[in-house]
Amino acid sequence: QKPKKMFKEVDSCCCMFTPKQGSYMLGILTLLGLCFGELEEFLMVRFLSNLIIFLAFGAMILFDSETTRKAFFYAYFLGTFPLLMAMIYSFEKSMFDNETLYWHCLAMSKEDKFASFEVANMAECQQKLGIIYNTLLAALILAWFAFIEYWWFCSIYTHYKRYGKENTARHQLHEESV
Repeated sequence: QKPKKMFKEVDSCCCMFTPKQGSYMLGILTLLGLCFGELEEFLMVRFLSNLIIFLAFGAMILFDSETTRKAFFYAYFLGTFPLLMAMIYSFEKSMFDNETLYWHCLAMSKEDKFASFEVANMAECQQKLGIIYNTLLAALILAWFAFIEYWWFCSIYTHYKRYGKENTARHQLHEESV
């Protein structure tokens, strides 16, 4: 019995693009992330992840082969996790740097809503709101990975796996030279 594959080949990316188009769009989005992601705050892990993904994408564009497609797939797959951590860090940092929880609790205090929120003071309110926001963030991230990121991985995987099955002039030239 064959081991089950982690990713499956798909016929479309985002319901309307071919896996090749989807792979190219994700590579271009990575370039945009590389260019504009560090404008507000430089995070080395985000910069390096985007750079590695984009370099693999550039190699795939310039030297299209099964190897470069595979490299782009692995770079994107592995680079997504540090990008996710950077996103969570940025979200948490902005939430606490901007005193978001404090201002929400202060508004609740002025409206006498502490009792209905089941807290006694500002510290308890901020702690409870922080737990709620973090839970919502975790749920959103899980939904993102389950529904969106997984299909993007599958699109790039399909693009990589279909290398030899494409009938383009570039592939015909490559096969004639071999």
